[in-house]
Amino acid sequence: MAERIDTLYGLLSVMDDPRDLIRRFLEAYGEWGAVEAALARHLIRPGDIIVDGGACLGTFALSVAGASAGAGPARIVAVDPNTDILSLLRDNLERLCAVDVAVVEAALGETAGEALFHPVPGNAGAGNLFGHRALTEAPDVPSAAGTATRPVPMLSLSDIRASHGDYDFLKLDIEGAAPSALRGDAAYIADRQPVIWTECNEDQAALDTFHTMRGLCGRLHYFAFPCHRAVPYRRPAQPIYPMAYEAALIGHGRDREIALPADLAGEDCIFVPLTDADSLRQALWLTPRWAMAQWTALARPSLIALLGRQHLGQTWEGFLPDEPATDDAAPAAPVS
Repeated sequence: MAERIDTLYGLLSVMDDPRDLIRRFLEAYGEWGAVEAALARHLIRPGDIIVDGGACLGTFALSVAGASAGAGPARIVAVDPNTDILSLLRDNLERLCAVDVAVVEAALGETAGEALFHPVPGNAGAGNLFGHRALTEAPDVPSAAGTATRPVPMLSLSDIRASHGDYDFLKLDIEGAAPSALRGDAAYIADRQPVIWTECNEDQAALDTFHTMRGLCGRLHYFAFPCHRAVPYRRPAQPIYPMAYEAALIGHGRDREIALPADLAGEDCIFVPLTDADSLRQALWLTPRWAMAQWTALARPSLIALLGRQHLGQTWEGFLPDEPATDDAAPAAPVS
């Protein structure tokens, strides 16, 4: 039986590797991405069908499913290519999810076929996907023990829809492959305008995803959020990181208004509408992806002071050094 951890979602089956990032967060805080899911729940309507691409252990699906059937979505289709965690995903959703679920073992791409998947050691929620190609063309990817590149089935979103019904909410956390996945069902997305929720990292894939979504969605928003809530399910004695933020792009139709719900007021989220690529670049630029531990306790004036010192090139080591004056030292000339 898989090891289970007490979490916000119930007793969650987790990966065996104690070094895995997501397992460490679940052990320390008892949650993963709870702030993200809090906004997503406000965008999901009763009876919606959700496709959760890159479902991992199922924490997003469990968060948005609601406590009881009828209050949330009608069905969740959880898709993930990582065979190392699929049994955990199935176990978690079958035991803990209040709505109808289906688990699909596949990568998501523009067309059906096969892809090459390379697990990332220490983070079962990540992985490198090398697209739809002949398996003899496997790239030269460094492999740690037990993490060799392997073939996985690839499906398009139109394939998922044909098997599981028209979706109303699409979440894609698929390591930069969102543009190709969206192209795989572009006509449906442009016509039906489901809510599209994609991860947004600080790389070229974020801009590629933005341009793809801009051609399909009526409106786009950027949403950045802490990896755990200010008051998490469990407060660790030692934080894993002093500060860590994730971010998402949200696309939706012009007939839908989106705003941060009141229950996220104290979570230090960033939520801005996007008009062009520069607005996304600025939003990413102003998102705190990391912090030194001593910064997090400082008041706003102190943080601004540090920014000013950095802008002027000043360092603490060179600031007003306490050097005793000598008797024959000449007095400093006054500043004119």
